[in-house]
This record gives sequence, C-alpha cells and structure tokens, in this order.
Amino acid sequence: MLTLNLFTIVNLIVLALLMGVRKVNTTANKVLAGIIVLPAFAFFINYLIVIDFIEQMPFLLGFNVSFLWAPFVLWYVKLMLRQEVRMNVGKVFHAIPLLLDIAFGIYVELQPEAYVRELVGNLQKSIFPWQIEALNSMMLVQILSYLGYSFYLVKKWKADNETNVLMSLKLKWLKQFLTVLFVLNILLVLSYTVFTPVEVDYYVVPILYDVFYFWVVYKSFSSSGIFADFKYNINIKEEIASKEKYSGSALKREQVLLYRELLDGYMEARQPYKDPELSLSKLALDTAIPQHHLSQLINQEFGKNFFDFVNVYRIDKAKELMKDKSTGNLTLEAIGAASGFGSATAFYRAFKKHTGITPSNYLKN
Repeated sequence: MLTLNLFTIVNLIVLALLMGVRKVNTTANKVLAGIIVLPAFAFFINYLIVIDFIEQMPFLLGFNVSFLWAPFVLWYVKLMLRQEVRMNVGKVFHAIPLLLDIAFGIYVELQPEAYVRELVGNLQKSIFPWQIEALNSMMLVQILSYLGYSFYLVKKWKADNETNVLMSLKLKWLKQFLTVLFVLNILLVLSYTVFTPVEVDYYVVPILYDVFYFWVVYKSFSSSGIFADFKYNINIKEEIASKEKYSGSALKREQVLLYRELLDGYMEARQPYKDPELSLSKLALDTAIPQHHLSQLINQEFGKNFFDFVNVYRIDKAKELMKDKSTGNLTLEAIGAASGFGSATAFYRAFKKHTGITPSNYLKN
C-alpha cells in the first residue's frame, strides 16, 4: 500500500519536472506540469494518514490542492487555443472546493484529540465523514463540468476559426487528452462498484494515474511541436521577413521530424506549389513553421533550396497531368501553368534540370 503510493508520488513529481524543464517551456507546458503533479498531493495525504502522521497535524487535511486539478485542465486548454487567461478576484470561484477543504482542515484542527483519533482511524479504512464525501462529490461534478466545457471550447474554436496545420495537430491532441481524462475519471467512479474503497484509494487510483501520466509525457515528448508556442497568429497577414541564419540552430531532432511531417502533409493536402507567387515567407506563415526553421528544414532534410524544393512538386504535378487522359488535350504551356510555373520558360528549364529531358521528350516517351 505504502510502496505504491510513494512510487506514484515520486513518479508524478518526476514526470512534472520533466515536463516543466523542457526546452519548449511555454506557459501551457508549465500548466500541464501542474496538472501532472497536483494529484500527488492527494496521494501524499493518504500516505500521511496511513503512517498516523496526520493525527499529529490534522490541519494538513485541508491542504489537498489537488482540488485545483480541474481549473488547471481548463486553463491548459485555453492556453493551447491561444485564449487569454487572466488571474483576478473572480477566479476564486474555481477554488471553492479547495477553500472548503481548507475550512475543513481548520475545523478538524480545533476538535478534541478523541475526535481526531477516530477520524484518522476511519480514514485509514476509507470511511469518510460527510464533509469529505461532499467535497469529493463536488470535485467530481467540477471535473466532469470542466471537461465538458473544455470539449465545447475545442469544438467551438474549430468551427469559428480557419486552422493551420500546426493548430490542427493541437486540436487533435486536445481531443485525445480530454477524452482520456474523461475515461480516467469514469473508470475511477466505476472502480468503486468493483473494489472496496481501500483498494480503490490505495491501489486502483495510483495505478490508473501512473498509466495515464506516462502516456501524457510520452505523447508530449514524441510530439514536441504540438506543445510548442511559436507565437503564431492565424490573423496575421504580413509576411515574415526573417534574415536569421540557421547555422548553429538549436533545433532538436524531434522538432525537425515534426516540422517535416507538417510540411509534407501541407504540400500534399493543400498543394501550395500551384501558386506561382509562392514564397518561403508565405509557406512559413501558412504552415506556422518559423521561416528560418523552414529554410533549415528544406536545406538539411531535402538537400535543396526553396525554389528547387517547390519545383519538384510542380514537376511531379506536371507529370501527373501529362499521364492523365482527361488532360491530354492541354498544351505543355498550359500544363506548366496548371502545375504552378509562372512561365513556359521556367517550366522547361526546371523540368530539364530535375529530369534530364525536356517536357516534350517526356511526353513522347
């Protein structure tokens, strides 16, 4: 019992530290670290109850800050959706369960030793007084309500905004994250119908939290760009004019892989190369990849400069059109224009450079 609780406490703290000290240490990541570590306080109080320490300092029952878990989830979702989060007096509403828990701790501290001794004995058997039962019920309602509202925000954001590739990945992650949280809490509720309260509090809950948060940290480290904040605003119309060199860049391999996936997906799905005016800055804006990182990606991962990189897609499109019987009546100049080349000369020159033959010879062969 004690071993599993101690393991879970240490595990949550370590995972939160791993999240909090990441290279991409945005406010959202810090809040996510808080979501990970907050349940550790509940496990710590359980540990103090088992070893009878809480009997000496009963007011510690009122310092279960895990009651802030649901507000932290909502805060995290809002930050990921780039919504403003303000800390003001009105936000005290979110902390009502915590404030009631503190009041209960003070109440217990003022009671006679006999009351405290009996209370601790009951808590060790997972027999809770009505105050704790009420607080737990309030916390469950709060969690389900906040998760439901968070789902609503994600759905509404997608409906009200044009999403870029990176934001689409963030929305996908938030849906997964909230779904797993919802399933986690439903499993916790259902576990009370299968196991005894002691088994749930000291075995089932720690195991479920360990599994869940290992998944969270794994997903975050395997998808670093989802959690990065590139200060990108989809309403910005001005093109990025960055002259920063990528030599000596601290771009991590995991970010490179995500950027490549973003770029490949965007080029295939949106076919931006069909725009003759496509530029590096415009592609950076549309994909939400910083311009200097995009230049570095194209040079290092594809071994090409920007124009050659785009022209390869255009040439592949031209080949596709030349092989398609439905477009067989198009002239080569029309095929070049439909593929994104600004002129017939540019089409012929690029085609010959990348294939070794002219478009007309390719068509004959």
